[in-house]
Amino acid sequence: MTKDNEIICSHQLEYVTGFSLNNRPTLLEFENTILLNKYHGITFNWLIENLRDNPDLKIIVDSKEANYVNLIKTMISKSNDLGFDLTNNFILQLYSKNNYEQLCDIFSGEFWYTNYKSLYSPNFINYYFGDKPRVTTIVLNVNMWSIYKMHNFETNKKVAVHTINDSDNFNFIKNRKVDYIFTD
Repeated sequence: MTKDNEIICSHQLEYVTGFSLNNRPTLLEFENTILLNKYHGITFNWLIENLRDNPDLKIIVDSKEANYVNLIKTMISKSNDLGFDLTNNFILQLYSKNNYEQLCDIFSGEFWYTNYKSLYSPNFINYYFGDKPRVTTIVLNVNMWSIYKMHNFETNKKVAVHTINDSDNFNFIKNRKVDYIFTD
């Protein structure tokens, strides 16, 4: 979320609201919490209704939940209860080969592998994810992308570069023919 180019991170949200993974709000508290006098949280039901109205919308799911697998199972179950297949709209971020192996049989949609935590080498990324058709995109932070680019990194996947919300960075990256510029 941004306001006047200010990025709000999860640790800032805890400070702003007092809520955290260990101190979760009730549904009523969640629905009535306004962040930075502007932003409202959304419920899963609201999200599904909006996905019905906007079938081309894609949501990249990036969770810090300790049990990502149960979170995805729960979201799939809840969406099925609502008569909606979220696999067409959700893209799951993966952080390791283990994430992929845990989720590939549970989630039948698209994945983006994000090389932040595992820091796999370019050769390993291509070796492991190269033949996985549902892993469509490799996400690299701007520094890692620069290093990989200097060493002529090539992949059969799309490449997304994660960077700060800055037009100079966007233009620099865009001019080097990446598939996506990714910011949050």
